[in-house]
This record gives sequence, C-alpha cells and structure tokens, in this order.
Amino acid sequence: MVSKAQHEAAVNSIEAALIAFQERKANATAKAWRPEPGDTLAYEVVQLKMGADAGYGTYPIIVGKNMDTGEPVAIHAFHTMLREGLRDAGCDIGKRLITSYIGEETKNKPNAKGEFEKYHMYYTEEINLDATEVVAVTEDFTF
Repeated sequence: MVSKAQHEAAVNSIEAALIAFQERKANATAKAWRPEPGDTLAYEVVQLKMGADAGYGTYPIIVGKNMDTGEPVAIHAFHTMLREGLRDAGCDIGKRLITSYIGEETKNKPNAKGEFEKYHMYYTEEINLDATEVVAVTEDFTF
C-alpha cells in the first residue's frame, strides 16, 4: 500500500516532469526572431544549439527568454556580425543579452570583382544594470 506522503511525492514528481517538458517543448519550438532594421531584443539565454546545414554549414541558434514577454525566441546566428557579437558578449546559458539589428550595410571596399558587397549589421552586449556610462576609451586602446 502507498502512503499519502509517497502518493504526494509521486504527484509532485509528475507535475515537475510535466513543467520541465513544457519548457523544453517551448524552447524547441521557439519562433525565430526576424528583426527589421532598428529592432532590439533583450533576453536571457536558456539554450544553445546548432542549426542544420542548409548549404552554408551549421550555425548557432540561441534560444532566449524574451525579457519583455517571457516567451522563448530563437536567434539564428547565421549572419557573421551577429555570430561574432554573440561570441564577443560571452553568450552562455543564463546570460542576459541585448541585441539590435542595425540593418543591411554596404562594405567600404569592393571585392575582387569590383562589387561592393552587402552585409547585415548587428550589435550585441551583455545587459549590465550598473553600466550607465559610455566607455570612451577601451582598455586595449593604443597608438
């Protein structure tokens, strides 16, 4: 015979498993962030995974909990500027990041064919509630 305490523990265990399942499902099916120029997203990183190779190689997908809505959102880092910005910001589970999509820009120098290529410009940094000043000179600056 099962005691009342054992029964309650089993019910609590099942409820915890269902809650964890719902969170994993929400992260696995998170909608992709499709920003327009000027859009900004503040989020807490909850999952890191690799996207499938669609002809250009695999790429990182960061699932973040949108700090405005609480909903999970998938940030597909196939653009070089986004991927590098996430890396430089130390993207990892639990980090709070803010990413802005600046828009499509044109390179300053032409390629070997004399064409001016375009790229997608992003800016990402870790959210730091104590950082209220703009850093004018970085630590690694030299002449």
